[in-house]
Amino acid sequence: MGGNLSRSPGPLVVDLTLLGEVEPELVVERRGASPGDLLIVTGELGLAGAGLLVLQDRRPGGEGELVQAFLTPRPRVREGRLIATSRLARAMIDLSDGLASDLHRLCQASGVGARIEAVRLPLPEAVRQTAQERGIDPLELALFGGEDYELLVAASPEAASSLVRLLVDAGVPARVIGEVRPQDEGISLVSPDGTVRPLPPAGWDHFAAREEIPGGGGGRWQTDSSA
Repeated sequence: MGGNLSRSPGPLVVDLTLLGEVEPELVVERRGASPGDLLIVTGELGLAGAGLLVLQDRRPGGEGELVQAFLTPRPRVREGRLIATSRLARAMIDLSDGLASDLHRLCQASGVGARIEAVRLPLPEAVRQTAQERGIDPLELALFGGEDYELLVAASPEAASSLVRLLVDAGVPARVIGEVRPQDEGISLVSPDGTVRPLPPAGWDHFAAREEIPGGGGGRWQTDSSA
């Protein structure tokens, strides 16, 4: 079913495993996306990545929205079930290691490519400001930051608008950010200036060199194609 590898700078590790059941007819897998499908994301991106930057700075008063997004993330369990029961999604994955890396996982499982539009990514102002203060492109936080636990969903063009409306009516921000493409077109990002470039499967690397932070383990972003 999957797994997770991590590391910690401290001597104490608590490992918790949860088991559960789901109705077979409501399972939405990573596979199932087809060329022409639209890609939808819930919520906002980059909050947890920006919160990590705030913690690394060790600045006083860092207990705001960004830090809480990193330290106490809220998985979209209710929203995932809403999507599943709607029968409008063809494929779905949660964004734990970053939009770029998890998009690659969905595409690999489905045997497809994808194209994401940077201007459509839901980047809150707090993320933009935090990135700019540190000389970082805010897109890096949205694409590679990880720990957002939002949902990335593939749906047919006919179903996508209904799915977005269903989520918004339930109080969940959602928007179309791109399109599923044939596998031979690869996975790409349309920059704000219209330039199309490959989007590498980069994201959070738990075993890369890191700075120790309050309340966090090791790791850092890998933002090149070798990640």
